[in-house]
This record gives sequence, C-alpha cells and structure tokens, in this order.
Amino acid sequence: MLETILRCPMCGSEAQHSRFDAVPDFVFHATDEHWSVNQCETCESLFLVNRPSVDEIGRYYERYYTHENETGTPSISGISVQSGIAKKLANSWRNHKYGSERPSLNGLGVAAALAIPPLRGWIDAECRHLPTKTPSGKPLRVLDVGHGDGRFLKFVKEIGYEASGLEIDPKAVEQARAEQLDVHQGDIDAATSIWGDGYFDYITLSHVIEHVHDPRHVIGTASRLLKPGGKLWIECPNPNAQGLAYYGARWRDLDPPRHLCIPSLKALRMVAKEHGLNFDEQHRRPFVPFEVYPFSATASGQSAKSGYARAAWAELVGPIRPQRREWLTLTFIKPIS
Repeated sequence: MLETILRCPMCGSEAQHSRFDAVPDFVFHATDEHWSVNQCETCESLFLVNRPSVDEIGRYYERYYTHENETGTPSISGISVQSGIAKKLANSWRNHKYGSERPSLNGLGVAAALAIPPLRGWIDAECRHLPTKTPSGKPLRVLDVGHGDGRFLKFVKEIGYEASGLEIDPKAVEQARAEQLDVHQGDIDAATSIWGDGYFDYITLSHVIEHVHDPRHVIGTASRLLKPGGKLWIECPNPNAQGLAYYGARWRDLDPPRHLCIPSLKALRMVAKEHGLNFDEQHRRPFVPFEVYPFSATASGQSAKSGYARAAWAELVGPIRPQRREWLTLTFIKPIS
C-alpha cells in the first residue's frame, strides 16, 4: 500500500513543488513501480510523495546491500576499503588515534595521514568522528541505530568502548550477533525499554534518517537517549548536492523508494534544536563523489569516465562549497544544563 504525503516530513510545511516524476528504482531494481519526488519550499528537503507504508517498505529491501559481511562487496553507502595497502594505510591512523591493533603500515601510514588531510578526513569519517575519550575517563557508551552488518560496532568494541546496536533487519542482527556484538532487533523506540533515557554518550545514524517514515521522531528519541554532553552523529545524502544538479533523477542517492525523505542541513538543525540538541559541527567526508558520480553517470546514459572527471572537480571545490557536498556529515550535542 502506498501513502500520499502532503506535508514535508521534516518541517511539516505544505509549500512544495514537484522535482521529479516517474522515477524508477534504478539503483537496486527491486520494483517496476515509479516514484514522484517533491522538494519542500520551506526547508529544502526532498521527499517521496507516493511512498510505501511501514508495512510494505520491507519488500523493497530484498536486494539491498546490508547483508554483505567484511569479506563481501564494499558498502554502497560508504567507501570501505577491504584489502591491501589502502586498508593498512587507514588502519595506521585508526591505531594511532584510537589504540586499535589492526594490521597497518605503522609510522609510514600515520605520516601519510598527517601529510594528506583528505585521507585523514576520510578515515575519521569512517570512524564517525568518535571522541577518543570521555570527560569522566570511562569507556564511551555508543549506540549505532541501523547497524547493518555490524562493521562499525566491531571497531567500537575493539577500541574498548561499550558498543550497542539496533537493526530492524533480522538477517543483519543474526550476522552481527555471530560477531559477538550486543545488538537488538527493532527500531530506535526499542532502545528506551532496553537501555532507558540518558544512557548513551554517542549515537550514530549512518545513512538511516533518509530511510525512516518519521525522521523527526527518530531525532527526538535519540536526544532522549543521550546523556547531557552526549553527541548525535548523522550522515545522509544532501538534497542540495552538486551531484543532484549534474544527474537529476538519476543521481544515485535519490534511491527511490528506499530514501523516503532526504533532509537538508537547515531541516536537520531545526529539528535537532526543537528536541534540545545544539549544532556542533559539519564535517567533511572526502572522496564521496568518486563513489556516487560514476554510478549516476552510467544510470544517466553517460560514461563512467565522465563521472570520474566530474568527481575530481567536485573534490577540488568541496572544501570551499560545503553546501554542495554530496553528503551531510553532522554532529549535534546535548547541553549539560
């Protein structure tokens, strides 16, 4: 059953205009249906006008990527290098910053990360900008909502933090539990009964907020689960991304019907503030255009090579045009008083 959405899911405004009509599922090809995307004129968020209901959304994930484990295909929603020198290079900085003990290039890799800021920025984003310590000196309590295969939680546990996860996909929960991770099946509402309000120091929503039917509720619940001084980390596509201007209805991160609402920076800051969270920082995740543009180019009938060329330009101007970055990578903080 499809729902018709008349108001923006982020700000509630009825002021909107049609952005794209009759968009197919060109990413995972889970359905032959077509979708309409509107843009809110108040907060600039994108959202599906005809979207699957909560009861029906599951069938559009049957070909989704979250069942891959660490030996499988790298994630489509994050540039996760799985082997070779690049992985050891990334591990060098992780080991240096967080005290993990993964196979690395040791000092050589640390020197490379220090000398190449985009490389260091990418690794920090993969680690979701985790703090290296808490004011109390106690291990950080981290909740990953929508943990997928548990790769991030495995790292959190490895560096001595308390790692907990929530996931609605039973297969992903089973896979994470096989890695001896503390995960539970359910959405964020389950966390209040499992752990209670004010329990966590750090909550991450990595490419989750665009998938949920009520993003305002998710942010509000995350705020309640945080301790005073705790942080909420959110990463999602940017509805004002340069890639959307290039590729329109074939921009990969449009991804209908799984991306129900792609919130803007303005909307996220507004909703977070309404729920008692202060804006902390907009982080830069380098290299994302190299993942998004080639796919978008081929979906648009262009060559992947042209996508790489555009990605190179986007990467060059990214530091001075944060409003046009492909993804929003943000942290919010819950005031102590």
